[in-house]
Amino acid sequence: MRTRALLLLAALAAAATAQDFDAVAKRVLPASSEKVWEALDWQPTLWDGVIAAHEEKKPVLLWTMNGHPLGHT
Repeated sequence: MRTRALLLLAALAAAATAQDFDAVAKRVLPASSEKVWEALDWQPTLWDGVIAAHEEKKPVLLWTMNGHPLGHT
């Protein structure tokens, strides 16, 4: 059964065109409007962020979690 599924995937991939891949990529990859957080001036450590925030009179967002990020604890 597993071999049959792999052969089917291989056949579908071989039959796929560049347009098919572009359509999938457009659906899966984030748009530039969804990547605004990459433009933020991230600090390498919490303390560097505290110092920069103090100098600019801005708050610090500290996000912490306990456990697995997907909830698999």
